[in-house]
Amino acid sequence: MRLAGSWKARLYVFKNQSGLFIWAKAPDTVADVEKWIDEILYGTKVFITPGFIFGDAGKRHIRISLCAAEEKLNEAYIRVEKFMKELKQTPTGVEA
Repeated sequence: MRLAGSWKARLYVFKNQSGLFIWAKAPDTVADVEKWIDEILYGTKVFITPGFIFGDAGKRHIRISLCAAEEKLNEAYIRVEKFMKELKQTPTGVEA
């Protein structure tokens, strides 16, 4: 599955672990992560969990669920990618 693109994020990958979620740090260019996540939700109908709901350690992070069929995940990716390009927001980060 492709996770990089114009909305690249720094992904923290832990070796020898697997799970149903991807955690990523919001780009430093995003001043208000909660507002950014809401903009993505209302602009794409794709829900990304803000990390702050998991406590202080989750601030400035987002959580993406992988609990869907690959087709749906790709569709969500395409929607978010298009939305970010339309906003001309191209956060920098590490390509996954």
